[in-house]
Amino acid sequence: IDISTGALEQVVFSGGGSMRDAMSALDQVIAFCGATVRDEDVTTLLGLVEPKILGQTVRAIAGNDVAALLEIVADLVEVGQDLHNFCRRLSGHFRNIMVLKAGISDPAHLGIPESTLPDLKQQADLFSREDLLRLFDAFQKIETGMRYASQLRFQLEMGLIEIAHIARLRPIEDVIAELSS
Repeated sequence: IDISTGALEQVVFSGGGSMRDAMSALDQVIAFCGATVRDEDVTTLLGLVEPKILGQTVRAIAGNDVAALLEIVADLVEVGQDLHNFCRRLSGHFRNIMVLKAGISDPAHLGIPESTLPDLKQQADLFSREDLLRLFDAFQKIETGMRYASQLRFQLEMGLIEIAHIARLRPIEDVIAELSS
């Protein structure tokens, strides 16, 4: 079977720590792809979100880049990505950034492929711990809202725009300290 290390990491990651589930996922991938497995096939077949897409979304949130956020959602819709799944994965991604920010950098504890750790560290540097707590809370509200939304895309887009705004907020202590000096 011709399969990249990154694709294998994604298969293992999809197993959630269970060897049996990872082997089952690999069997599904091979049955679907045959002898040549492309990374994007693994991502699509297993309902994963590419780490690259999660990173782009995080950077767009940190930079308050609303146009990029809307483009990411449009691209997800175009390829048929499940928006509920994307929101769950993004929420989990922010959880991983927070855990990393708290000083835990073992990929096994984070539940991520080791190859994604350097980029995750760069993303963690974009936020304070307080930012991450606010953002995680906001993601929970988006997920709840999406359960009852008739237009999932709109709900996700509005939520991401709000989150990008939240990421720009500065703690009141910083503002007071700046005004005092």
